[in-house]
Amino acid sequence: MLLLKATEANWNRLSPGSWEKTKWKINDNGAYSISLNFTNGIQSASYTGRLTPETLEKLKSALAVPWNTEDEAETDGNPWEFKVYRYGAVSKYRDLSYIRGVEALEAIVALLPRDYDEEMVEDELEIE
Repeated sequence: MLLLKATEANWNRLSPGSWEKTKWKINDNGAYSISLNFTNGIQSASYTGRLTPETLEKLKSALAVPWNTEDEAETDGNPWEFKVYRYGAVSKYRDLSYIRGVEALEAIVALLPRDYDEEMVEDELEIE
């Protein structure tokens, strides 16, 4: 069953072939898919895999931490959208917005798999 959908977007000026967004879908058994989209509409990349049991438990714990959709974030980095699912329905949602400085959301991002060549994605948010 679906656990999380997360989207990272590029709000910078885009040119043909620029990275536009990355979407993650993670199931409660750890199986995931990642899709990268580019502005030309033709070029895209997708990846699948499975989180380790340890990473899956860390992610579930991070998703359980309360976060308010109104949490103040610095307008820096790339914007993110989050949909957390419970029993097949959305239980928490944050519309596409910046997250830097919102620790609960930064913790989720830090646990997302990055199976792709990160050079394909410019201006990626780096969590320290």
